[in-house]
Amino acid sequence: MDDEINHLRPWRKRTLQIISTDVWKKETEVVPLPQVAGHGSWDKSQAILTNKEGCILKPIQPPPRGEREVEFYKNVNTSSDPELTQFVEFIPQYFGTCTKKDGKFMMIENLTKGMKKPCIVDIKVGAKTYGPDASADKKEKSDAAYSGTKKPFGFSVLGMSVYMGQQKEEFKVLNK
Repeated sequence: MDDEINHLRPWRKRTLQIISTDVWKKETEVVPLPQVAGHGSWDKSQAILTNKEGCILKPIQPPPRGEREVEFYKNVNTSSDPELTQFVEFIPQYFGTCTKKDGKFMMIENLTKGMKKPCIVDIKVGAKTYGPDASADKKEKSDAAYSGTKKPFGFSVLGMSVYMGQQKEEFKVLNK
């Protein structure tokens, strides 16, 4: 095996090393990310994960919602249409999808990477927060949720996490 590797060009050796080290990565390098709202905040099987490289692994929801979200990220990042590209500066960078033992995930940028005590707010934008294929029951429940802000202001605050106190020593998670 060493003779086979020694005759390779230097860049091929590095590529081979990178590929082989990737095989040795352990599942424990992926850990749950604390969430202030969303499916993963109450259902750990849908928790958002993060890895050492700072990439967020967001579970892809069952069709059609998950497919629609992945398509949105793909289209925004590959399109030359100004209607779509206007969103690029406001959303995390998209790195594709991956499959882990727990399911299929979207890989997106962790906007809090490198921050020691990030304060986070989860805001749902829009007066209508359901898809075109939603059932009448889903529409009714969605319209009733956050009715105090969703219709009049066009957004809803789902939750937030903040560091408080003189030295920012107190940590609180606040829901709606």
